[in-house]
Amino acid sequence: MGLTNNIKKSIAEIVVGIWPLSEHKPTGKHINTREGKTVFVFSFSSEEELSVIKTFVTSSKQYCDICEVVAFSREIKTIIPKDDTSIFYISQNDFNLFGRIKDRFEDWLINNNFNLLISFVSESELFCDKIISNINSDFKSGNFDQGNVNLFDLTLKHETDNFTEQFEQISHYIEKLNINR
Repeated sequence: MGLTNNIKKSIAEIVVGIWPLSEHKPTGKHINTREGKTVFVFSFSSEEELSVIKTFVTSSKQYCDICEVVAFSREIKTIIPKDDTSIFYISQNDFNLFGRIKDRFEDWLINNNFNLLISFVSESELFCDKIISNINSDFKSGNFDQGNVNLFDLTLKHETDNFTEQFEQISHYIEKLNINR
């Protein structure tokens, strides 16, 4: 199983290298963290990290109109809860051998459009970048990484791994920049 996933990842890296991820183009629509449809994107590799994500999402619903939460499992061995519908779980299994998305994820993409995407993925990762690139959103914000700056309208270098502090910083900049008003 591990060899297949390593081969899949290697082929996907080559394919993405040949056909780079699409650059995000701003729409010019008004952005506000308190209104409109928002999607949060995370990556995790353990049940402890998933627990932290769930706690943050629950607490942040009072400050933001979160419509969807997408969580990418970095480790295939991570147990993804089957009965949890509050988070849309994605793994390498949602991509084919050539790095293209499979039907389950494609159906989700077709049925969801967002005003704001906030990525809490700390490091640029091939599959997470592909996920973010494919999500239809008017405005995208995420952590700064040299390899993924074209995916976002706003990137910030965070000094902390605390999701609440990152969200507050992103909200602050969106509000202060008075984006698209």
